[in-house]
Amino acid sequence: IEAKGESLNRATRILLGLQGSLDSEKGGEIATNLADLYDYCTRRLLHANLKNDLEAIQEIKRLISDVREAWTQVPELLQQQQRASAG
Repeated sequence: IEAKGESLNRATRILLGLQGSLDSEKGGEIATNLADLYDYCTRRLLHANLKNDLEAIQEIKRLISDVREAWTQVPELLQQQQRASAG
């Protein structure tokens, strides 16, 4: 149980760090949407910790995995954009 709490607290700190690193002025709508997502996930982690809700943890994992997948595609998209503008 202690390890579960530590893991969820670590995940919460990571989400808060991600949220704190957003620049809504430069990031616009994307930064706002990410801030909202991170806020939602943080609240769900708190709920999961208090209620031992495995489904909430799985939901957060899916949401964050989707964001991670999108970020892994960014370099390729930038390369495609550069090739298109050069060619």
